Amino acid sequence: ASGLRLFKMFISPYVKGWTALLDQNKEDIRLILGKLTGHGPLRKHLMKVGLSQTNECRLCGEEEESAEHICLDCPAILETRKRYLGAYLLSPRISENRRPQI
Repeated sequence: ASGLRLFKMFISPYVKGWTALLDQNKEDIRLILGKLTGHGPLRKHLMKVGLSQTNECRLCGEEEESAEHICLDCPAILETRKRYLGAYLLSPRISENRRPQI
């Protein structure tokens, strides 16, 4: 549920990023949307269900690999985050104030 909540925060504020997403291949789109919604193979979830020995982020190795970490502050994907979400690092407080107009 927290992944879906995070996904909804980004729908409207980052329209430019969503249009850039359309230029990607199907596999990249699937992976990006999976991360945003928390339905991708994130180690936080995989560890909970016994499919991973660790919840450490495989991209940076610094924090728990969750939708929030990947979307808001994983240092390994600064450029990707900037391209799709509009900023290198996103604060949860800033994101909460940017709720979509649905």
